[in-house]
Amino acid sequence: MLDEVVPDYYNRLDADGNQLSGSCCPDTAPEHKMMGKLITDAVALNAKQYKIDGFRFDLMSFLFVSNMQQIQNALAKLTLEKDGVDGSKVYLYGEGFDFGEVANNSLGINASQKISSQWHRHIQRRIRDGIRGGSPFTDERMQGFATGSSQTPAALRIKAPRLPLN
Repeated sequence: MLDEVVPDYYNRLDADGNQLSGSCCPDTAPEHKMMGKLITDAVALNAKQYKIDGFRFDLMSFLFVSNMQQIQNALAKLTLEKDGVDGSKVYLYGEGFDFGEVANNSLGINASQKISSQWHRHIQRRIRDGIRGGSPFTDERMQGFATGSSQTPAALRIKAPRLPLN
């Protein structure tokens, strides 16, 4: 839809003008000023309007450190008195996997887990999968702690293959 407003601006394209989808869906281009502003404004609006106190960014590494700083700065301007929410306490976290067209900061300093910061946090997928169960690399029926593995007899549990730590 945004492509109808400004063609080839809001989406990330390759050198031939094809839509990139390294995130497993059509990628937006937050490196473009107005796309970054759209993301920032949407987060601040949702925090203010719906009193959301935390945001999870799926594949946060497809955003840049500058985008996350802009989001944090916009949230910091929200106050209890004026907006009904203390923006300085809104929690930001996401997946910081370093891959795809943004790998190794190829398009700018991406918000990957390689970057430590006081204003955003990263998901640790091994902890998440241990609690929830399953993972993209195992049988989705595999139980985690929160889904019953502590109550299910070991003989009935679906065992996940051990993945190398990296």
